[in-house]
Amino acid sequence: MYYQHQQQIPQQQPSLATNAYPMQYPPQQPPSHPQPFPSVPQVPPQPPRQNFDPNTVQQQPGVMPNHIGNYQQQMLQQQYAPQQMTPSSIAGFVPPTATTGAGFPSAPLTGFPPAPPGAFPPAAGFPSAPAASFPPAPASGFPPAPVGGFPPAPAASFPPAPASGFPPAPVGGFPPAPAGGFPPSHASGFPPGPPQPQKQRLDPEMVPSIIQVIEDDRSSRSGLFPTGFPQAELPPLTTTEFVAQDQGNSNPKFIRSTIYSVPLSNDITKATHLPLSLALTPFAKLHQSEYPPPLINLGDIGPVRCQRCKAYMCPFMEFIDGGRKFRCPFCKANSAVQDAYFAHLDHSGRRTDIQHRPELFLGSYEFMATKQYCKNGIPPKQPAFIFMLDVSYNSVRSGLVELFCKNIVEILRDLPKDNLSNKSTMLIGLATYDQSVHFYNLNHPEHAEMLVVNDVSDIFVPFVKGFFVEPQAAEKALTSCLREIINNFYNTRITEVGLGPVIQAGLDALKNSERSGKLFIFHSSLPTLAAPGQLKNREERKLLGTDKEKTVLTPAVDFYGKLGEDCVKYGCAVDVYLFPNAFIDVASISPVVATTGGSIYKYQYFDADQDGVRFLSDLRHGISREIAFDVMLRLRTSTGIRPTGFFGNFYMQNTTDVELSAIDSDKSVQIEIKYDDKLDEREPAYFQLAVLFTSCSGQRRLRIHNLSLPVTADYQKAFDFIQV
Repeated sequence: MYYQHQQQIPQQQPSLATNAYPMQYPPQQPPSHPQPFPSVPQVPPQPPRQNFDPNTVQQQPGVMPNHIGNYQQQMLQQQYAPQQMTPSSIAGFVPPTATTGAGFPSAPLTGFPPAPPGAFPPAAGFPSAPAASFPPAPASGFPPAPVGGFPPAPAASFPPAPASGFPPAPVGGFPPAPAGGFPPSHASGFPPGPPQPQKQRLDPEMVPSIIQVIEDDRSSRSGLFPTGFPQAELPPLTTTEFVAQDQGNSNPKFIRSTIYSVPLSNDITKATHLPLSLALTPFAKLHQSEYPPPLINLGDIGPVRCQRCKAYMCPFMEFIDGGRKFRCPFCKANSAVQDAYFAHLDHSGRRTDIQHRPELFLGSYEFMATKQYCKNGIPPKQPAFIFMLDVSYNSVRSGLVELFCKNIVEILRDLPKDNLSNKSTMLIGLATYDQSVHFYNLNHPEHAEMLVVNDVSDIFVPFVKGFFVEPQAAEKALTSCLREIINNFYNTRITEVGLGPVIQAGLDALKNSERSGKLFIFHSSLPTLAAPGQLKNREERKLLGTDKEKTVLTPAVDFYGKLGEDCVKYGCAVDVYLFPNAFIDVASISPVVATTGGSIYKYQYFDADQDGVRFLSDLRHGISREIAFDVMLRLRTSTGIRPTGFFGNFYMQNTTDVELSAIDSDKSVQIEIKYDDKLDEREPAYFQLAVLFTSCSGQRRLRIHNLSLPVTADYQKAFDFIQV
């Protein structure tokens, strides 16, 4: 007998599962690591078979460890009885068979006891091996005795293999199966099973169509949109045209959050991977039915602010102590109300003059700034636009010079103006350049006067008075000057130009006149002139697509970056219109534009007949859109969160203030919000954007945008109120 002391096994044993040890097809040797049977209790190991020397046979890596013992004969016979099962009942695995397929040797297995003939049914579609190929064995119905104390996996726990056309894999000790449909043997024990269909984590059919979402939002949410109070409502998508009604939270066109239900803590944002960020467009273009932010003039007292965090008065301030104090929602500090701003409270705790104070019931408004908000305590002057035209050979040949001179007078009629004014008060200046810079005095009633500066290595502006004029008052002189420019440079042969001295000259003109403004530069070729900002041709197409590609995409010199910082200091923005026919090194020129908050327009191989309409449209839009100068921007938040990441074209000297020479209706700044502490779910999260700027009329103002969002600890609500 292979098993001893069978009478000591308890009579009641839990039945073995049908698939107590699932295997892949084709079956190979059992795994070398112990794999206990989940439904079989552990039984002490049985002694090895008698007359067996374990030293003569080494344990092979595929032999099953002894995790199961002997069981009652009746239960084992029932367990190993042949039964019919469908392939789906064993989770897609093809069960093994006990027959010997074609191509297998008929010699007995070395070190294994013989199996009884007929103990296992033959697989369907394959002839059964003759009984003479196996040595006789007792027909007791028991599985073979374990080798070295380790019983093999009970092969009869699986039903016979279906007629799949595949013979069983070789068992340990057999040579590899020959070619002809038999899979090769693997040293790891089990070969890769048949490819199983992996469960998809996301059904593509369940992903909504972006176009359909946009169309549904347009059909359901276009029209009037109340912004909500005290907490902001989830706004329509940016692709939907709507009319916002300010109820205490700012128009989403000015300030829009990625999440309109702020997560309670940083753990939720990490778990959901939802970014908390604000898209800020403080001078966004409004619908014709929407009202611009009203202007509030509090006189010498200036804007009312919190004494601790310096937040500005807003609808979320809570007045207490009979109206003599107010509580700041950002820092929770109490500040005293000045006598000039005092008003009594009604029975609900609101000020009795709330209807006359837009800062107490609107989300967006403007304050008239006092002298302490001005540079050096001096009120600013009207800003100016300076147009600087390249009159070299390439610009004249492409038709740029003639196209500009014939249309600029009409375009200047659309100069930006304040909302409360019907006439623009902005000033303009005009200059041309090639190897030298030409300044035009437009203060004469009939004709202009040109002054030329040839020393571009140390550029300066020869005069200030007469350089900046009102376009309506100097229209005749401007028209005459433009005709002269066309005639004077029509036959030019100068091809080498500079760019650095031109920007320096425009900056010097604004600085000497103590005003802010913007430079409109129309440039056509690489600035190779021996002057500040000189660039070399470094076009190397062979580097594109390689690891060294970044070398041609980074600035070659730091001149324009430093020049941009100087421009921000004096409120000088730069817009560059490029008309190249060859390499022009935009990567080196762009820092002066990005730092000042300007724009770059590029017209490759410009032709006035084909590209003239597009150029004039871009120029008209760049001149006429709403714009603010000498800008400083700061975002304040509730306690527990703070702005950390700033994205856009601007300059920062510290970690809180964003500085721009100019910002228009098309410019946005993205600010990322991080957590310092856990928020209070009972109170909203507050955000206030303050923009200090100089208006088109030369007034120093503060534009305020406020936003209040609920706080939630619910993951689902955070997803429901997301706008990314």
